[in-house]
Amino acid sequence: MIVVDANVWLAALIDAGPTGETCRQVMESDPHWIMPSHCPLEVLRALSKYELAGKISATASSLFAKAVWDAVPQIVTLEGIELKHLWSLRHNVSVYDAVYVVIAMIYQANLVTCDQRLARAVARLDVQVHAIE
Repeated sequence: MIVVDANVWLAALIDAGPTGETCRQVMESDPHWIMPSHCPLEVLRALSKYELAGKISATASSLFAKAVWDAVPQIVTLEGIELKHLWSLRHNVSVYDAVYVVIAMIYQANLVTCDQRLARAVARLDVQVHAIE
């Protein structure tokens, strides 16, 4: 089981380079993904922004979006997360990032991220992290 953050999922979908390849390999190596309920929305929002900016075609954007809604990750809702725990991490990570961190803590799962700042903060919190560069 891995906690997949939105930037990893996005890179796995749209990045044809080595970062995207690594993200795809990590996600394929452990198909049991767990994430907060807002993660698919973050990915869809980013796909829309890339399409509007002309960085990906409408066809590619639609194919990537279909991959998002066809995916079957385990979704954790806010009801499943103690908000006080999220708040306690505010000095280390943003509240949005804290959701991923708390899920990793609760499920004792590796957090997979491309965000190096988050990876450094998580390492100080005794959370298993797989940082992709």
